[in-house]
Amino acid sequence: MKKPVKKATAAKKPKRMAVRVSVNQIEAEPMHILGNVTRRPEVGDVLKVLPDRLQNTVFAKTVKVERITVEAGVTTVYATTF
Repeated sequence: MKKPVKKATAAKKPKRMAVRVSVNQIEAEPMHILGNVTRRPEVGDVLKVLPDRLQNTVFAKTVKVERITVEAGVTTVYATTF
């Protein structure tokens, strides 16, 4: 009698970090940071972000963090493209 074989389960993808980002002085909107993020963004960081309303990574933008503000408990990252 054969022993049952355990199937290897696919590794779970880490959840993307969600932040509110204002790119090039346009109104801030929810976006996800792509890649392996282990800490919150800081001024001077270069990030690849994807707007919540778009699901395809073709629409991702590479941005540089210029400043970060916290108003009424909501953190907003202000960034520019390059």
